[in-house]
Order: sequence, then structure tokens, then C-alpha cells
Amino acid sequence: MRILFLHHSEALRRTRWYLTAAEQLHAEFGHHVVFVYSSRHRDVVSSAVPVIRFEDWVEKHRSLVEAQDVRDCEARFPRAHLWLCAVAERSFTDYSFLGRGHYCRRLPLADIETYLKAVVLFYETVTREHGVEIAVAHAPDNIHSTVLYELASDLGFHAIGFYRDVYWDPKNHYLLDDQYYRSDLLRHRYRQYLDRYDELVTPVQDECSAFVRQRVAKGPMESAPALLRRDRSWAILRNAALGFWRARSLFRPGPRGAVASVAERDFLDGALSALTRAANQVRTARLGERSLDQLGRFVFFPLHLQPEATMLVSAPCFNNQLAVVQAISAGLPAGYRLAVKDHPLISGRRPRSFYQAIMSLPNAHLLAPDVSGSQVVERCAAVVTVKGTVGLEALLRGKPVLALAPVWYEDVAGVTKVEDFGALPRILKSVLFARPSDSEMAYRHKALLAFVAAYRSIMMREPDYESDDPVTKGRGMARLIQRLLQTRTEALACAGTASLDQAEARGT
Repeated sequence: MRILFLHHSEALRRTRWYLTAAEQLHAEFGHHVVFVYSSRHRDVVSSAVPVIRFEDWVEKHRSLVEAQDVRDCEARFPRAHLWLCAVAERSFTDYSFLGRGHYCRRLPLADIETYLKAVVLFYETVTREHGVEIAVAHAPDNIHSTVLYELASDLGFHAIGFYRDVYWDPKNHYLLDDQYYRSDLLRHRYRQYLDRYDELVTPVQDECSAFVRQRVAKGPMESAPALLRRDRSWAILRNAALGFWRARSLFRPGPRGAVASVAERDFLDGALSALTRAANQVRTARLGERSLDQLGRFVFFPLHLQPEATMLVSAPCFNNQLAVVQAISAGLPAGYRLAVKDHPLISGRRPRSFYQAIMSLPNAHLLAPDVSGSQVVERCAAVVTVKGTVGLEALLRGKPVLALAPVWYEDVAGVTKVEDFGALPRILKSVLFARPSDSEMAYRHKALLAFVAAYRSIMMREPDYESDDPVTKGRGMARLIQRLLQTRTEALACAGTASLDQAEARGT
């Protein structure tokens, strides 16, 4: 198999293990691998696989990049949304509406378009010249990864990554094969397990029920308490100081142009962002209600962490979360309240005025940061989420979920996909006033266990990947990628086509 292996960031500590993984995919599994990276550093070399540095290619082909009209790029790739790739690069723009609470360069449009053209032309050239079939693009949380996911259909390759169960079990990984963090394999297995429930699910039904009970008993943030320690003013300033020191060579004053700005930082802007976050954290720490008793019947909308790829790339229409809160508040049936709680790791990125606007809505209640999200899910009538983990928490508790954007658990019975946001009031009313029969509730429970069984079947562990040694970690990463590729191949074979999506379109 011909593989492009991407290392897209200045995270130098990852370079050794990423390169080891690429070399191991070639040496142990016989793949043709080209290692592509973007960095100010030119010292990445390998005797085993070709290594291509993005900045070197841009320097060599500068006239080609400058001559290209960005509109021609969009026209040449009709299935791709290239501007979305620029939106994904959070160091370019503030599409999350966080102001100084988030550091970004806020580049001029001309610089952004120049960089976008360069990235598109670069990956078009590399994938064609090397006959790439699979691009290990990782998560689509930056312009390089997102370009690969967007170009894949037009250029005839598959972009993949692997995603970990961040909250409940970070050592488990699954295959990620679109920019919405979904998995074709999971979708295929879920339908297979639901259709052949007695054969595939009944033997592991007790284990699946235990899986549900464990996750209901302990919410995601309770399972990862170390994450919460970041959400303190002193921690924000400490981490910012450490970040400045580690990245001190990246700070440069004044404008640097598009290519340099991805790696380099402006010290003054970075310091102002850190101070703004710390001040916001102090000013908003005491906002919000701590009791749910006064809410009565309510719908829960958990705010997403921002800036984050799940919003920027796969749900860009909902980046203005204040507007989403206002729409849900306006769309609720009379007699219902809206409970809103921010993500535990937001860490002062939003200003006080954002929360005050929520509190000004007559049927909306802002909950305090220390209120248990799991407790809110347990008490609510339904959950509305853009595409968050809270939706899965609600499903595990038998609560209805309204998903505003594509999400990896969207096929499970009990999820209502809101494909027309203008119809939200009607959809809310139909969900909230529905009275499911006993047989329908039994089917939902059966579907949930089938989904859990499918989810457990695609999760993989590789002990070496948890190692602190970069070489050992890289070898473990290669084995994990190989296993994920094998499961994808098996799923494609089961579908009897080159793409699970094509199989679904034909109704097979």
C-alpha cells in the first residue's frame, strides 16, 4: 500500500516517533511510505523512506503558488471545501469568536489564501507523484490534515487517522476516516450487529450492559480528573509561561507572512492572550447556578470547547455558540427551560459578557462550572448537542438526543439528527412530547447494546504506543495503524465495494 504519513506541527517531541512509525510501516509491513512534514527545522532525514518538507517545496515552487488563482483550486476540486481548511487553522483566524481569550495571528486574507494555495498544490503534487492510496492525516484540527481529508475524494485516496477514547479510556483507539470524526467501520459494524443481534450481541450482552453501567456511574470528566486541573487561573498563567519558554525560538515581532506565521508566534499577542484568559477565569468563576431544583422540566445544551476541530471543521455553522443558545431558547415549547453549561476545559477563553447574554434569556439558566455534567444529564428531559460526548452520555441513560451536526454515534436509535436548523422548534416539540411505547424503548435499549458491542469491537490497544520512549512509541504507532488498516480492509471486503459509503448509497 502506498501511504503518505503526515507530521504537520512544530511539536518536535513527536517527530522521532512519527518518523519511526513511518519507517516501521515500510520495514515491517512492506508499505511504500512518504513522510511529509511542516516545520522550521530541516533536520528530519531518513534512509528508509522519502522525506519531504513542505516549506522547502513552497520555496522551490513559489512562482507556481503565486500564479495560481485560489478560485481555480476550488473549481478543480468540486467535492472539496478548501476555505474550510483555512478555518481549521486556528492560528489564522478567530472563527470561534473568542477575542483575546484565544491566541491567533489574525492574518490578512491575502496571506491566508496564499498559504491555502500552497498547501493544496503541495498535497496534490505529492499524492499524484507517489500514487498515494492512504494518507495518515491524523485528526483534522489544522490546515494540513484538513486539506488531505477534503482532497481525498477528488484525488482518489483515503484520509484516515485514529482517535482515542479521550475521557473514559485514553488507551483505546478507533479508526477515523472522515473530517466529522466518524468511522465507516463503526457504522458498518453497528448495522451488522443490530441485524444479527442474537448471534453477535447476545453472547456479550452482559459485558455490554456492564460497559453502560460503568460509564453511567462515572462521567467522562470524573474519569479524567487531571484534565480539570488546567482550568485554574494560576494554571493558565503557569502553563502559558512554560509554553513561552519551550517555544521561545518561535516568537517573532510583527507580521511574518502566511507560511512563517503558522510556526512563529508574536510574544506580545501571546502574553496578552494568556493574561486575558486568566482575567476571564477570575471574572466568570462565580457565575451560574449550582442547584437544578428550580429548573423543572428542562433541556440541556452543553457548550463545546473552543477553538476545536469538531466545531471549526465539522460544524462551522455552529461556531457562534451564543447564537445557537438563543435559537434553542427561542425554539423551546412553553413550560420548558434551557440549562447551559460550559465545557470544563474552556479555561477563561470566553468573556464575562458571553455568559451574561445567556443569563439574560428568560427561559435559560447558566449552570456553574462545578455542577456535575452527569447529574445534569440524569435530570434533563433531553440533550441538544452540536456533536459532543454528552450526547453519548444521554444515550447511555436512555435520554433523547438532538444532534445538530454529524457525529460518530448519530445512527443509534434515540438520536434525532437536526438537518434543518430552521425546523428546530418543531423537532424539539415532537421529541419532548413524544411518549415512546414499551416496545420502542425496548428496541432503543437493544440498539444501544448493539452499538456498544460494535464500538468495543473496533477499539484497539497497542501497549508500546503508551511508551515514553519515542522509538518504542513509534513502533507501537505503526502496529496500531497496520491493525486499523486491516480492519478497514475487512470492512470494505464485507461491503463488497471499494467504499462503505458507496455500498450504502446502493442500498447494499
